Amino acid sequence: MIPGLVDAHVHLTSVQTPEGIVQEETQKLLAAFLLSGVTSVLDCWGTDEIFVLREKIRSGAVFGPRLRATGMGLTARGAHGTEFGVMVAPIDTEEAARARVRELAALKADLVKGAIDPVRADG
Repeated sequence: MIPGLVDAHVHLTSVQTPEGIVQEETQKLLAAFLLSGVTSVLDCWGTDEIFVLREKIRSGAVFGPRLRATGMGLTARGAHGTEFGVMVAPIDTEEAARARVRELAALKADLVKGAIDPVRADG
């Protein structure tokens, strides 16, 4: 016997995930975590729909590991998350950052993830 494992950086949803993340493939992945001994995961940046999935797992409606989530993080223009060519709203002002943190608080995000360093072409 070993204690349950924790995967502290997963992406169950993304801005590229079709609506309705509790799909067959996602459920297979959640079951695979448990079958592999992973009893807790931290989803680090995805759509806010992750909070719906978290509640479904907590209620027992979906079989999966304990889920902690950040939702869509805060990113500066040109920073991580903006380089993928998908819609990620950069935070350009202090007011916008505060507003997003308030939104995450209302969603009961487990943490807030932020990216402030610009993406560099030279790695």
